[in-house]
Amino acid sequence: MNILTVDGSELIRTRLAERIRKVAGVGLVAVAEDIRQGLNILRSGLFDLAILDLNLPDGTSSTVVGAMKLTSRNLIVAIYSNDADEVNRRLCQKAGADWFFDKSLEFEQILQLTATLAASRSDQSSANHRSETLHPTASKCFEITEV
Repeated sequence: MNILTVDGSELIRTRLAERIRKVAGVGLVAVAEDIRQGLNILRSGLFDLAILDLNLPDGTSSTVVGAMKLTSRNLIVAIYSNDADEVNRRLCQKAGADWFFDKSLEFEQILQLTATLAASRSDQSSANHRSETLHPTASKCFEITEV
């Protein structure tokens, strides 16, 4: 499973990427500092999961979720934010994000989601069977508290 992380903070971007690289089943982990750079990386078509901060230096990631999903048909998008109020959750859900996390309270759950998706992808590959849904609750569940 290949993952893109997008965050304006170099410290958070680096920390998240380092933690994700340690997850079993994760292949390529790319990082971007803003929306423009993230979209350029996604155009490679190599990524299964994009994890984005809601507020980025060049805009709000919820405004480009649709474009990201058009770029990569099976892309799963998770957005996290320190402004994890109900308004932002709904905004991201309407934009097409699959997951939304509170950056300050649910950081570990982002890693749990990554591990679950990577394991699911690995199981599918070993069985030579590819499912359109990478996570059994991705289409049904927006706000998660536990993976």
